[in-house]
Amino acid sequence: MLALAHRIDLVIARLGKWVSWLTLAMVLLGAANALLRYGSKFAGMNLSSNAMLELQWALFSAVFLVGAAWTLQRDAHVRVDVVYGRMSARNQASIDLLGTLLLLLPFVGVAIWVCFPSVAESFRIREQSPDPGGLPRWPIKGLILLCFYLLLTAGGSFLLRAWTRLRSPSEVTPARADRGLAGLGIPAFCLLVAGLLGFTDLVPDAWLGPLMFVGALALIFSGYPVAFALGGVAVLFAFVGVERWLFDWTLLLALPQRIFGIMGNQVLLAVPFFIFMGTVLQRSKLAEDLLKTVGQLFGPLRGGLALAVVLVGALLAAATGVVGASVVAMGMISLPIMLRYGYSKELSAGVITASGTLGQIIPPSVVLVVLADQMGIPVGDLFVGSLVPGLMLAGLYALYVVFVAIVKPEAAPALPPEDRTLQGAELAKQVLKAMFPPLLLILVVLGSIFAGVATPTEAGALGAVGALALAWLNGRLDRDALVGSLEKTTELTAMVVFLLIGSTAFALVFRGLYGDVFIEDLLVNLPGGKVGLLVVANLVVFVLGFFIDFFEIAFIILPLLVPAARILGIDLVWFGVILGMNLQTSFLTPPFGFSLFYLRGVAPKEVPTSAIYRGALPFIGIQVLALALVIVFPELVTGLLE
Repeated sequence: MLALAHRIDLVIARLGKWVSWLTLAMVLLGAANALLRYGSKFAGMNLSSNAMLELQWALFSAVFLVGAAWTLQRDAHVRVDVVYGRMSARNQASIDLLGTLLLLLPFVGVAIWVCFPSVAESFRIREQSPDPGGLPRWPIKGLILLCFYLLLTAGGSFLLRAWTRLRSPSEVTPARADRGLAGLGIPAFCLLVAGLLGFTDLVPDAWLGPLMFVGALALIFSGYPVAFALGGVAVLFAFVGVERWLFDWTLLLALPQRIFGIMGNQVLLAVPFFIFMGTVLQRSKLAEDLLKTVGQLFGPLRGGLALAVVLVGALLAAATGVVGASVVAMGMISLPIMLRYGYSKELSAGVITASGTLGQIIPPSVVLVVLADQMGIPVGDLFVGSLVPGLMLAGLYALYVVFVAIVKPEAAPALPPEDRTLQGAELAKQVLKAMFPPLLLILVVLGSIFAGVATPTEAGALGAVGALALAWLNGRLDRDALVGSLEKTTELTAMVVFLLIGSTAFALVFRGLYGDVFIEDLLVNLPGGKVGLLVVANLVVFVLGFFIDFFEIAFIILPLLVPAARILGIDLVWFGVILGMNLQTSFLTPPFGFSLFYLRGVAPKEVPTSAIYRGALPFIGIQVLALALVIVFPELVTGLLE
């Protein structure tokens, strides 16, 4: 069985590596289309075309649809490992086995069943784009079926590997021993799935939707990949709804059209562009040059290295919008230097993790792109609205560093004179050289968006090409860096978009069971009206941020909050910035903040995890203060929009 799984994995891996090169084609085509559109303004003719735009969509579709199976094979679909990470290897294999049998395979099977008629009809009539000069639609829609057939194959391999791990636990490196709730993971998983089908007969029809939501959260916390947990729960509750005459299977026939809508989503097309831009900067070590140089610039000041980290974090956030790249780069380069010169472990860890998360709120940000898409508001407005709060937050971080340097100078000493290797004109030259790449990207990306000459998607494509050009000019663009960036972008894009597909299937069934009406009535009628909704929304997002990633919160929780906010007349751009700042805390909150994990992975052994957690706490407090200021003073968001 393992040999069969290996052969399947080999085929899917080759497909995934091939399709990752389409990311490069998509980036180059997007930049070319944007430049042609700009050129048309001067030439007096439209040099761009619908065909070029639709070809971008087709490449984007191929990347995440074909890449989804490869991402599953690499086990890179996002999990909530609160319990799963504490299980033994044997129990982890059991969760993967049960989840694949009960969630992934039923979801993929139903998806093939509901998508086949739509795709077959598109092939039969040779469907064309309704836009002048557009491309044929039927080959692009065929990618939907190809995706699910590949997932079915990859799911079979995933199942075989889980079965092999379960039967041969001694051959697998064991995880930490089960503790507490982790030891109950397997029976709880079995009982929960069985109970979702049996227990529902004991609850009123009106409570079936809320029960579905609770069941989805419980299955997500079992540790199975979130996208397939959501899709599997949708299939399970669709079956329950049909049995109780509350749901019609034909509602699921809308799924292929929803997926096709995602494939042609102009906003989501920006996601791979910004991810690619960030990974290129990281792998080409341009961020490393920036950190070293700014460290020399601020070194003579008490707390100067920490201030340098804040400044570099803000610059990387404005240049790339990718959190992981910033935290890893600063953790590898700045943390050892700060510790060597006597900086407090807590201050060093806290300022690195907090500054790295600025990529969540300072535009361009992948988080803001996803928020804008889910809230139905222009990405450009959200970028403009978040600029002042993001810079304010960076300023508050810097003020805290200055405060620590004054009150506790031994925690943030100045760099000794003998270690300031660059001075005078040589330092100025190096600063200009290191600052040029990020400042140029900021000018290209944010400048074009704020000036209104480019959409965020076009600006992302131009920024990605700019990052490639800068890496090449600096002699850092070798084949390994390019291939690594392309593969990482494909993996992350497939993970993000397939999470949206899973949540779309979940939302179809949830609405079919009138769960959205239940939640909307509950939120609209909260005591206090707008204030009540703001309090509840922020508390829910803040608490969930301790345990689950911002993508899950954006795709699962946000669709429940936005209709109520719209009914109550809340400014959605302001609301989006508030939620974006709140979601930023999910990267810092112990014990599962992603920034904490990123730093833990590169931090020296003498920095204990407890020091990283303690270091993050003051910065969480600063983020809460900044969030309160944005709520009390909406002008911080709306001022630049008026």
